[in-house]
Amino acid sequence: MTRDSRSFATAILALLVLFTAPGLSEAQEESDAIRQGVQALEAGRADEALKIFSSLIASKPGSRAYFYRGLAHVSLGKEKEAVQDFNRAIALEPSQHVYYLQRGLSMLNNAQYKQAEEDLAKVVELNPKSAEGWAYLGLALISTNRAAKAVEYLNRAVKLDSNNATYYKLRGDAYSSAGDFQRAVEDYDSALKLKPGDPPALNNRGVVLANLGKVREALSDFKEAMEIAEANSSSKEPTGLPVPNW
Repeated sequence: MTRDSRSFATAILALLVLFTAPGLSEAQEESDAIRQGVQALEAGRADEALKIFSSLIASKPGSRAYFYRGLAHVSLGKEKEAVQDFNRAIALEPSQHVYYLQRGLSMLNNAQYKQAEEDLAKVVELNPKSAEGWAYLGLALISTNRAAKAVEYLNRAVKLDSNNATYYKLRGDAYSSAGDFQRAVEDYDSALKLKPGDPPALNNRGVVLANLGKVREALSDFKEAMEIAEANSSSKEPTGLPVPNW
C-alpha cells in the first residue's frame, strides 16, 4: 500500500523583535512568524521552518506553533517528534480537527492503525464535512482488512469532494481488497482522469486487471507506472507540504 497520507502544512512570516514595529500586537507577531515558517515549509525548506517554529515556541508556546513544528518534523521524516508536537497542540486546543487529522496520518505512516483510526474518527466527529477525514479513516480500515466499511467512508469523501483523485484511488483500493475488481477498475479510471499518469493508481489498476484476466492491459499499466515513477525519481526537485484547509 502506498502512503497516500502525506499531508498539509501552513505558513507564517518571520518572528519580529518586540517593539520594532510601533503598534504591532503580540498576536500579529505570532501570525507573522507562522506565515514565514509556512512559506519555508511550502518551499521545501523544512530545516528553516523548524528553527522558526522552535523560536516561536520558546517565546510563546501556542497550539499553532506546535502544530506547524510538527509538520516540519513530518517533512524531515521525524515522525516521533512530529507526534509529540501534535500531542501538545491537541492538549492546548482539543477542538481543532486538523490537529487530529495530521496526528492520525502520522500514525498511519507508522502502521499504528488503531491509534490512527481513533484520531481520524475524532476528525469527522469534530468536522463531519472533512473529506480528508473520511478518506483517511477509510484508509485506516483498508489497512486493517475492513474493506466494506472503508468503502462507506470513502463514499462520503467522494461525495464531499468529487474532484480529488486520491479519494477515488483509495476507494479503488478498498474495492480491490473486497474482491470487487470491476468497481475497483472504475475508480482507478476516475482517479487517472483526474490525475493522469499517477503511478500508484496505474499500478493498482494493473493488479485488478490481472485478477480479471486482462493480462495485456495489466502489463501496459505496470510498464507505464514504472516508467513514470523512474522519470519522476530522476527529475524530482525538493517540494514543500501543501497548505491545509482550515
